[in-house]
Amino acid sequence: MKGGDQAEDGDGGDQEEGEQKEEWLADVVENDFLEKAEMKPPKDPEGDDTLHPDLVLTEDRMIEILEKAINITMDWLVSEKKVYHQKCKAEGKQLQD
Repeated sequence: MKGGDQAEDGDGGDQEEGEQKEEWLADVVENDFLEKAEMKPPKDPEGDDTLHPDLVLTEDRMIEILEKAINITMDWLVSEKKVYHQKCKAEGKQLQD
């Protein structure tokens, strides 16, 4: 009889655990917030634009801006290097004379 009591307790315990797990699970509320956020331009939960469409930068435009900045910086560095090289040559000649 003890074996039968244990089997009943085991089955009852599983049902209680299942009921507890169901209580712990939160109700899933379906919404489209993520879909709206991924729109171009992004939208808030009410569906209104969060950014002006002309102010949204695409990946291609960002790459273009960064390439232009790198080119300007590199041109400046090369010109400064040339000026420094000329100064070093002139200073070296003066020291030799």
